[in-house]
Amino acid sequence: MLNFTSALLALALVLGAATAAPASNATTGGLVKKSPFAINLGNTQNQNVAWVLGDDKCSRVVLSDMPDNPCGHEFSLHGQSGFVLQGCGGPQWITQNGNFWAGCTGKSEKDKCDVHTTATCAS
Repeated sequence: MLNFTSALLALALVLGAATAAPASNATTGGLVKKSPFAINLGNTQNQNVAWVLGDDKCSRVVLSDMPDNPCGHEFSLHGQSGFVLQGCGGPQWITQNGNFWAGCTGKSEKDKCDVHTTATCAS
């Protein structure tokens, strides 16, 4: 009987160790840190671009030339590097150095500097 109980305990330990942690626990205590600034996404006639929400659209940085996919290209804003747009073809989000930065939602606002806003990314 002791061997059977030991075997069940060992099996429970092995199964528990092999089970992935829920995604909410993969972040810092289940909480997502608020990004210090939001990032707007948009396009010109020839480029996919990004800029910091509240900054002049004319200060944009290029993600890719049109019609190339804007996802997967590293860019820098406000002196911080390592930003990458993710999720093209579905819900989009931005990572910084491989870590979640912010989720994106559709946005439209008045064009300026030939830039049309398509989304804002904030957490």
